[in-house]
Amino acid sequence: MSSARAKQPCAPVRSPSPSNGGAGKHGVSEKKAYPLRIAAPVLDAMQRWADDDLRSLNAQIEYVLREALREAGRLKPAPKPRAIADDGA
Repeated sequence: MSSARAKQPCAPVRSPSPSNGGAGKHGVSEKKAYPLRIAAPVLDAMQRWADDDLRSLNAQIEYVLREALREAGRLKPAPKPRAIADDGA
């Protein structure tokens, strides 16, 4: 008998800060938790890169994935922030 677990859908998680894309009406994006299996050398390299860029490991992985998707034309570019009008006062 196999001890395979039943697949459970990823649960949406509210992010405490807005991300570059997919922000909801309150500026908070919905994120899904996803367990990731990754080779130890790749994870170590990603952690060093995250440390160099002052990001968390999770934020670095998401950043790298997002950039690769954009370069491949599989993700819309992030909306540009709107400038605050200066009334000259």
